Amino acid sequence: MIEVPGETIEENDIQIPKARELTEYLLSGVHPAASLLWASRDPESGAETVEFEVRVELAQNRKFPIQPIETIAVSFAPEDDVQPEVVSLREDFPIVPHLNLRPEELPRSLCLYDISYDAIKLRWTAATFIERVREWLSLTAEGRLHQDDQPQEPLILGPFSTLILPATFHEDSFGEPDKRKRYAVIALAPVDGTPTAFRLEREGSVHPQHLSHVVLAFAAVAGGHGAIRHTPTNLSELILLCEASGLDLRARLKEEVPHLRDDPKSRQLRVLLVTAFSKQREGGGSPSWETLGFELGCDVENLGERLGLWAVSPLGSLGALIGPQEETTQQVPVSTVRPVLELTKATAAQYNGIQSCDEPFVMIGVGALGSMLLSQLARKGFGLWTAIDGETMLPHNAARHLLPGNAAGFPKAETVRNVINTYYRDGAVVRSLAGSSLHPGTLKVEIDDAILKAAAIIDCSADVPSARGLCLDIVGTGRRISVFLSPNGESMVILAEDRNRAAMLDSLEMQYYRMLLNTPDLSDHFLGATARIRYGRSCRDLSAVLSGDAIAMFAAIGSRFIPQQLDREEGCIRVWKTNQEGSVRTYSCPVAASIRTAVSEETTIVWDAETLRKLRELRAQRLPSETGGEILGNWDQSRRILYIVDVIGAPADSEEDPTGFVRGTEGLREELESADRLTGGSAQYIGEWHSHPDGCSTRPSYLDQNLFRSMTERLSPHGLTPIMLIVGECDLRWIAGRKMEEAPWNFPS
Repeated sequence: MIEVPGETIEENDIQIPKARELTEYLLSGVHPAASLLWASRDPESGAETVEFEVRVELAQNRKFPIQPIETIAVSFAPEDDVQPEVVSLREDFPIVPHLNLRPEELPRSLCLYDISYDAIKLRWTAATFIERVREWLSLTAEGRLHQDDQPQEPLILGPFSTLILPATFHEDSFGEPDKRKRYAVIALAPVDGTPTAFRLEREGSVHPQHLSHVVLAFAAVAGGHGAIRHTPTNLSELILLCEASGLDLRARLKEEVPHLRDDPKSRQLRVLLVTAFSKQREGGGSPSWETLGFELGCDVENLGERLGLWAVSPLGSLGALIGPQEETTQQVPVSTVRPVLELTKATAAQYNGIQSCDEPFVMIGVGALGSMLLSQLARKGFGLWTAIDGETMLPHNAARHLLPGNAAGFPKAETVRNVINTYYRDGAVVRSLAGSSLHPGTLKVEIDDAILKAAAIIDCSADVPSARGLCLDIVGTGRRISVFLSPNGESMVILAEDRNRAAMLDSLEMQYYRMLLNTPDLSDHFLGATARIRYGRSCRDLSAVLSGDAIAMFAAIGSRFIPQQLDREEGCIRVWKTNQEGSVRTYSCPVAASIRTAVSEETTIVWDAETLRKLRELRAQRLPSETGGEILGNWDQSRRILYIVDVIGAPADSEEDPTGFVRGTEGLREELESADRLTGGSAQYIGEWHSHPDGCSTRPSYLDQNLFRSMTERLSPHGLTPIMLIVGECDLRWIAGRKMEEAPWNFPS
């Protein structure tokens, strides 16, 4: 049995609270499977150690020879500021997974927890500690403490400095000989000059004056768990440890160090060793790389001298040595560094719990919301992006933008690209076009090409003309998604086309307005527009007061939602609404099939299946009488498109009978004003509809023609196209234009 250094102490002499609690618990006899042996104190450090025996529940088939009774010691620090070390006092305790490596191999230190000691202290009791020791021993015996899907155990553990390796380090350093690359080391240091980490850079990419070390990289094949059993403190120990792991480090150093002799700059640099062990699990499975780093406490000149390669003269020249020379590698201190691979786009996706996506996408508009959204999507490894925005960053933008204040004066698209492309060093994820999709100018070919090749186009321009142009004027099969905020910044809207683009953005926009009309909780969607701040002298130099917190929150929501939506076949209309406390509610409505009806060569009506359903329902409710009402929508004069948002039923004072319908006016003005207010002016009065009885044609009667002429007289002075709709038993008929062009439409069978 291994003896623990220190002086034996009695129970009443124990001073450290946790040591006293554990001792009292063991003496109480409450736990039937644990008993106290004795306690001791280290006179130098003041640490107190409690030694005890535990009985272990063991299965018949054991992978590791854990005994039914094990002797354990746990040492508590006086200030309780470090995790108590738990060791086995058995000299032949096996090498198993989850052992902490120490300067000495024995006693073996048990790694009981994978969380910080600060977190452990919150729930630590003597009883839970004893049970954790027994559980650890039991699972270790069965080989279940280290799960099959868990990475290989690190060869060396400890609180070491960080060494950042390129993502392709193993391929570049240990791949095919003619494709291998050499690296240099730079120290990453804050203002005080003390390095906080080291980074490997391609040789030649760093100015010599910035180099901190010479790097030497070696590879070997290691065994399973525990190939290295304690941490080295000098080069001689490291050489012995590497030999046990399959790497002849002495021979490799004597082979590589002479190549650095003729470079005066390199000779004065310290040496950083990177050793990569290809590790194979016991029982098979895919091997993995376990990479270790060691900083040698000497420069190249001194290292060569310690290896017996040369002697350094008083004048600093290197002289060759004759005959065998004694090595003094034990005089070279070694510090362990912790290598970590740089983040790549693919590993970023893994950390975010998503599949890495390399499909091409376009982001139009990288203002406050667009820049934050693009940043989130790129940071999680989703997509390869083209950012399109022709605006320049202004000082006030930085209050809510991804970019900082010192980006003012630079093009938004290019600067956002530069920032996001620093997220990964394995390739750019964003390219930029500093132009407008609506008025591309000299960039038309490039913008059209990007949109043509995109799997999806995300429009964050918050500009209806831009969204319409993207939807109707630019060729490309990629589905369009529009993302924008309500005028007061308290809601975010996402309109997403289906995969086949059957219901396009312009139709979704009208259905979104209809959802606002029919969702009481969204009655303030276009109300309470925030104040504006003037940032310049021009009439248009005004910026809305919007919460940067809300924009960041909505960008995060959009970043999660958009990849999920792109996996679905159907489109969506969705609104997220927040309040002052920061809670969010979601509203959505089903996407209705879009219908586009050409009334003439100049005029097209865009409506949908939900409008058709409502019209037929209103007609059926009043049969055998005729009924009718108003049509709400808006005009796109530049494209001669009439958009239908919703239809209103007959006012209460209307006259309905089987031979005619006269629309009343009761409550009509209030209803039209409400629709205008709720939709920000996008659901206006654009015409009339009425029904014909069963068995009657939908052709306009003499009275219908008179009504249409009256509508024309009313709307023509405003330059607006009048519209009338007649709904029959089996079809309906659109009538529009000064010439009363007709477009019959048969109901689906």
